[in-house]
Amino acid sequence: MDKAKIQRVLGLYTKLMNGAVVNKAEEAIHYGVNQRSIQRDIKDINNFLEVDAANSGEWNVVIYDRAQKGYRLEQIYNIKLSNSEILALCKILLDIRAFPESNMKT
Repeated sequence: MDKAKIQRVLGLYTKLMNGAVVNKAEEAIHYGVNQRSIQRDIKDINNFLEVDAANSGEWNVVIYDRAQKGYRLEQIYNIKLSNSEILALCKILLDIRAFPESNMKT
């Protein structure tokens, strides 16, 4: 991958992560490439997001938004639990005595 492509992909990724809508035609003009190159870059970003979901716990995808006439990042769901959610689950498990007494002491 050449330096220009890396900068282009990272530029698009940064825009998407910041909540911006990416218009393929505008980005093609901005980077001096054809629209097909931008389409491939978006596909590369989607592939990265798919692989990264296992590490980050967040499932994100770049989708085309017809109303805004461009691509945007959408968070489908967050796999990780917050601290308050973990505490609530622990309380539920303790209340229903889901584990034998020997396991509860540890």
